[in-house]
Amino acid sequence: DDLVQSIGETMTLEEVGYAKDAYELCREKYNGVRMKSGRPMMLHVIEVAQIAYSEMGLHSKSVVCSLLHNIVKFTDATYEEIQEKFGERVALILKGLHKITSIDYDQYNVQSDTFRKLFLSMIDDIRVLMIIIAHCLANCRHLNEVDGNIIANPEDSDEARNKKSLERFFENTKYLIIPITHRLGLYNIKKELEEALMIYENPKEYYEIKNKITESKVKQEEMMADFLLPIRMGLSQQGIEATIKWRTKSIPSIFAKMQAQGVPFEKVYDLFAVRIIIHNSKPSKEIADCWDVYALVASLYKPEEKRLRDWITKPKASGYESLHTTVHYNKVYVEVQIRTERMDYIAEKGGASHWSYKASGDKSQTVDEWLNQIRNILEDVNSVDFNPLDG
Repeated sequence: DDLVQSIGETMTLEEVGYAKDAYELCREKYNGVRMKSGRPMMLHVIEVAQIAYSEMGLHSKSVVCSLLHNIVKFTDATYEEIQEKFGERVALILKGLHKITSIDYDQYNVQSDTFRKLFLSMIDDIRVLMIIIAHCLANCRHLNEVDGNIIANPEDSDEARNKKSLERFFENTKYLIIPITHRLGLYNIKKELEEALMIYENPKEYYEIKNKITESKVKQEEMMADFLLPIRMGLSQQGIEATIKWRTKSIPSIFAKMQAQGVPFEKVYDLFAVRIIIHNSKPSKEIADCWDVYALVASLYKPEEKRLRDWITKPKASGYESLHTTVHYNKVYVEVQIRTERMDYIAEKGGASHWSYKASGDKSQTVDEWLNQIRNILEDVNSVDFNPLDG
């Protein structure tokens, strides 16, 4: 019901009916089928579809394929049946998913350029990659359901096989999925995957940092209230309507800084990020409005010139637009992100929202344009940074 309600906000009745047909087929075929944890498979496929739509900005065919992504593997459904009910493109996407998930990963070094090129070259429709990302995120939220594509040794215990499955899952997540989500501008998904990866690889450090953030919460709130007060006053005086948010940077990001700088948590001086979201900015004035806010911030706090990032004059390939600066305040650094409401919507939802946001009329056509853009980004294999925890 939640899925139907959410897709109904932007899809036509015909498209919603298309998704409902896929759901009904799943309900028929998955009767009694459960994940390794015992959770009904239906809940998994609905969650993947919800991620594809709500968190990645994908459209009707992708929602249908997300619902059906495991159906041939785990039931008696056939590609011929899928094609007859949902069309050739959906059947081809599902075949593409099967091809990717059937790779014998034991033959390859996942960190190698050879495997990276093989992985990307096997994807004919970029929606295959997007559904793989959604599936990976759903698995991160239910790690007891991960069933890795490994060659099982009959002598292995269930515990040993589960360990191998998790090792393979997180290796793929670390060296393939996280860097690709970064490249595609799916930053919220990237952050969640990084947190799951760190809990798996460095649980002690993860919870130590988390506890220290919690213990210092009151002090952080007082400091940020003092930091933001002059900015709020300046915006009001200049008649600029804006929302200001702040957060402590992600735990994996803080841990990476601790390792890179060789310092404990207490010595990491750039723990905070502030976001200023400008309201009611006209398209022709967006860039000027962002620079006006930057000028205000720079008049109050000394900016670190080397850490200025202008992604409003020249947006990232993913469509991400924002003006980033880092300023000095009371012996710490604070990152300030400045963007308009439109830019923030795109940054929160990822690249597909760039097309959906500006679309009028047939939104599915604009999403197809976006999918082609992703293909162009990923065809330059060397442009995908496969270092973990990048950015």
